[in-house]
Amino acid sequence: MEDQYAREEYRHIDEARRDANTKKPEEMIDFLVASLGKDLVRYGIGLASYETLKDLRTDLHHTRLRYLYQAVRVIVGCDGTKIALVWFVGRNDYLDERAPLLVLREAESEMEMQEVVFAAENFVING
Repeated sequence: MEDQYAREEYRHIDEARRDANTKKPEEMIDFLVASLGKDLVRYGIGLASYETLKDLRTDLHHTRLRYLYQAVRVIVGCDGTKIALVWFVGRNDYLDERAPLLVLREAESEMEMQEVVFAAENFVING
């Protein structure tokens, strides 16, 4: 039974990775808003409160969107939206006790953004 559960988690990880690279930004935004709400999505991407989610003006915003989507898809796919919401705003051991949304918002490189995805994958695999 445990092996079957692990395989299911890896399937969600693979699907999230694929979809993050193939979905249109509008589709990712719709999923993220349904999962976390527009204010948290805007915060994680690094937009000012007055900017709308349609104002992704820089490559950095688009990249953060893709990594946020991937991480949220992993957790929502395995544990649901309520767990994802708590996980993204709570402190995280894997991220030096920082909230995943804060880490993503402050990230300047893809390597830093990827850490949030790794933390999400670690969470669903190891609990």
